[in-house]
Amino acid sequence: MEKKKKIFIICPKNRRTGGPEALHQLSYYLNSIGNSSYIVYYDWFNFNEYPVNINYEIYLNNNFLMLKDIEDCIDNELIVPETNTYLLERFIKIKKIIWWLSVDYYYSYTFFYKFKQFVKLLLHYKMNIVLFKLFKGKQINFRKKDVFNLAASYYAYDHLEKNDAHNKQLLIEPISLEFLNDYKQKNDKIRSNIVLYNPKKGTKFTQKLIRYSKQRKIDIKFLPLSGYNISELKTLYQNSKLYIDFGEFPGAERIPKEAVLNGCLLLIGNKGASNYYKDVPIFDKYKFNLKQKKPKELFKEICIKIEMMLNNYDRLYDDFLDYRVTVQNLEINFIKSLKDIFR
Repeated sequence: MEKKKKIFIICPKNRRTGGPEALHQLSYYLNSIGNSSYIVYYDWFNFNEYPVNINYEIYLNNNFLMLKDIEDCIDNELIVPETNTYLLERFIKIKKIIWWLSVDYYYSYTFFYKFKQFVKLLLHYKMNIVLFKLFKGKQINFRKKDVFNLAASYYAYDHLEKNDAHNKQLLIEPISLEFLNDYKQKNDKIRSNIVLYNPKKGTKFTQKLIRYSKQRKIDIKFLPLSGYNISELKTLYQNSKLYIDFGEFPGAERIPKEAVLNGCLLLIGNKGASNYYKDVPIFDKYKFNLKQKKPKELFKEICIKIEMMLNNYDRLYDDFLDYRVTVQNLEINFIKSLKDIFR
């Protein structure tokens, strides 16, 4: 009887952000099409601690392991996000795959991650030798011929192509099941003139924009998306008119997809993946070049645009049809890609 390959997916424990959710989704969909896939929490060493974030239990059926459980043999495959490529150096025979959920973090995340781990050790007085080794890890060269690269955005794919990466393919994950199973693009209820934003992305710029609007006494209600559960987020999306995001867009980003699928209009910067129409398919008039003008001129122009969009929600709604359709089709396209890549 032929031995069935195992697919191990590296993921940080108990963390709720877009990256870990994408990794859990990858395992979930791989198993749904007949693979044997396992989430591997590389930073889980305490058996008394439950490593799974409660929001991601929907994707797992106790298919999670520790780093030591990875079977390093030629039939198996190991997938790591671009932030943890140094872990690939520990294995010899297994097929090595990098999933580029972002581009920027491959170059910047390593230092900050190591520093955070070091501070964590000092604060908790746990000089665990494994964590100490992680602190010394180095990102591997993704151009190696034995390394396979998957891109979760056209921005990432373009980066791989420009840098002569081998064995590259697109693999763009869908939004979370909770949003796919229950969304309302445009409900009959009158939406509020609320401007939603992610306080963790483009923070300095957005805070300056909010201060500018208050100083000029511009009547715009900004609401940060922080501290809400999935149900509350759905309600906010479905009752608000606009979502803004002036962050770096190191990947295609989830919150804009969630917002637009639930009927919000979008106003964003044109950095990173947002500068690629296939990643964020909205008209250029809704994408601001944040370096083209002086801050005050830019803030004034953005505030004018926000007021116009809030006052013309119904008229502008169809401008975002392409993006809504793209988000709706992500799941079926993701499954097709998985069947092709992991056949």
